[in-house]
Amino acid sequence: MCIRDRTIRGHHFRGNKIYNNNLSTQLRNVAGRWSGSFNIEVWTGDGGIEIYNNTCNGGIDLGGYGYSDLAGYGYAARVYDNTIILPTQETYNGGSGAEAGIIIESGFSGGTYVYRNYVRNFSVGITIGVTEESLIPGHTDVWIHHNILCNLGFTDSDVAAGISGYADEDAVDNLEMNNIYILNNVIHKSGNTTGWGIVFEWNLTNTIPWNNLVIRNNIIYNAYSPLMFENQTIDGINIDNNLIYGHTNTTIPDYNLSTVTNQTFANNLVGTDPEFVTTGSDFHLQAGSPCINAGIDVGLTTDYDGQVVSDPPEIGAYEYQE
Repeated sequence: MCIRDRTIRGHHFRGNKIYNNNLSTQLRNVAGRWSGSFNIEVWTGDGGIEIYNNTCNGGIDLGGYGYSDLAGYGYAARVYDNTIILPTQETYNGGSGAEAGIIIESGFSGGTYVYRNYVRNFSVGITIGVTEESLIPGHTDVWIHHNILCNLGFTDSDVAAGISGYADEDAVDNLEMNNIYILNNVIHKSGNTTGWGIVFEWNLTNTIPWNNLVIRNNIIYNAYSPLMFENQTIDGINIDNNLIYGHTNTTIPDYNLSTVTNQTFANNLVGTDPEFVTTGSDFHLQAGSPCINAGIDVGLTTDYDGQVVSDPPEIGAYEYQE
């Protein structure tokens, strides 16, 4: 099917599943404007929402007034096993916005799981945002793991991010971020002159409090600034057992205008080549990769391919298979 701008769109979801679709949208790649090329746009949910096993040429957007598990499904939303590929990288838009493969916005609580997705050619892999529409002030219990976010950036600029957090200037008050887990992802940028691996940079005058942010076992490849947090107040952050390579900014992590307590930064491999099978296309690990058995147990049992996770696990989205 092919419909301009949005292929599947709906309001106020509960227990709905969108799966096994091959979706194509007429894209708008216009310099100076946000293209807004979504294949799936879901607006507000009360739990049990699943979006999986779709092949898309545009993004997946969960927006609206917020998401919770009001209906008692055991989770608010799951987004997994999707292949999301723009046909080509976007043209630089002059800073008016960026195109993300997966957009998690408007506040979530009750369990949000984003895993085993393949996102390619977007300017941003995954965004976690809050807007003025939200009835839920922030995000609680979000798991982002075993995603491949690759070839990120514009054709004439490296401005991009693997995982990005944002809040609109008119976002709701009393924002909080609690129990955010970013684990075993591969983040690969197309250039390292600017842009980020993981960045939370609010466009607000007030800092936003965090409680328990865990970033472990990720590969961040070719980011100017691998890890950046601006205008944050973070109590409890664990940045451990990640591999960072091809970066330009040597301040890692970069806590700009932020207050941080109860932090760890341990056992990270900085400046070490992960030794992918093919950089840019095949992110499995070669024999002898420094990522093998270099991770830390985070409670996950299978990798991107569905292979059993070893103890200790690998860094990145794939367990090494001989």
